[in-house]
Amino acid sequence: TAVIPVSPITSHPDITILETSIASIRHHLPDTEIVITFDGVRAEQEHLRAQYEESIRRTLWRCDHLWKNTTPLIFDQHTHQVGMMRAAMQHIHSPMILYVEQDCPLVTDEPIDWPQIMQFIADGDASLVRLHHESILLDAHMHLMHGREKDFSRTSQWSQRPHIASKDFYQ
Repeated sequence: TAVIPVSPITSHPDITILETSIASIRHHLPDTEIVITFDGVRAEQEHLRAQYEESIRRTLWRCDHLWKNTTPLIFDQHTHQVGMMRAAMQHIHSPMILYVEQDCPLVTDEPIDWPQIMQFIADGDASLVRLHHESILLDAHMHLMHGREKDFSRTSQWSQRPHIASKDFYQ
């Protein structure tokens, strides 16, 4: 199951970036369920409310008419990604979760070895595999790397890139 958190951004009501992220998931995993969580509007983002609500309307129309296997969850109050994920967990029935932010699509010009990633997690070698932004490890990040295991690099660094995790890890 893929989970995409959405919150107000200045490009709304345009949803091209969300459409790109969904298309990137469908490129790799055409039949996977996608749960789209729409956060509430924070007080300091109130000026974005009308555009955000229009972007939600446009997205809901696509969920109903264009996209298959998508479940939208709308939050009236600002809940943040953690709160939305807690609520989304009851809609996730698969053992693995792909987490992709609305503005951070998967790469589509390189293959992703999904079976290898999921097996690495299923074997207990990791609870989560974060997909790297670059095609190589940058020298500036090497001090954050702690060796390799199979085709994976262990790291103490975190950035919110798309990642795959076990449902148990999230629970």
